[in-house]
Amino acid sequence: PGAASTFNAQASCLIGRKTQLFAYRSDAVSGRGMPAAFSDDRESYLIGLVVRGHRSYVEDKGSLSTSKEGQFFVFDNRGYSRVAWSDHDAIHISLPRAELERVVGGQIPSPDAMCRALETSRMAPALKSLMQVTAAQMAFANDAERTFMLNQVTQMAFFICENATADLYDHKGPAHSDLMAVALQLIEQDLANPN
Repeated sequence: PGAASTFNAQASCLIGRKTQLFAYRSDAVSGRGMPAAFSDDRESYLIGLVVRGHRSYVEDKGSLSTSKEGQFFVFDNRGYSRVAWSDHDAIHISLPRAELERVVGGQIPSPDAMCRALETSRMAPALKSLMQVTAAQMAFANDAERTFMLNQVTQMAFFICENATADLYDHKGPAHSDLMAVALQLIEQDLANPN
């Protein structure tokens, strides 16, 4: 509370119909978050990258997840949570929760598990680079370029979440990109089954 009069944060953002990308610098802050249902906010899921500093996040009855410079962080606004971060720079994309649930095949992993899955994904460096390039270029881009960049980050984020969570649970759900493979696998498994 004593720092309220000196707190400073600056942000740039790309706002699309379903997703938003934010690049920001913020002074240290901590507090308790309310669920989207109580805060009149849309249900979203944030996937971000700490560029400088660190961020910590814990859901009520969950485990602490701390992300340092160069690491992913996540924030799920469905339930109560606590956040704390140092002076930091970060980039995050806000994804519609319902669409992310569809892509990962139902249940989104815990924030700590999701961070680990994203960090160990083979595509992690590509998403981190794309987020950083988009953040650096969005102020100089025209509307068509901004739309294209936001769409690219969104598609890559969904792609990595789909694959990272499949690796995490050692299964592959019938997400859009794998529908044909799953259908063929089921046909092959049951081809000899007379029932």
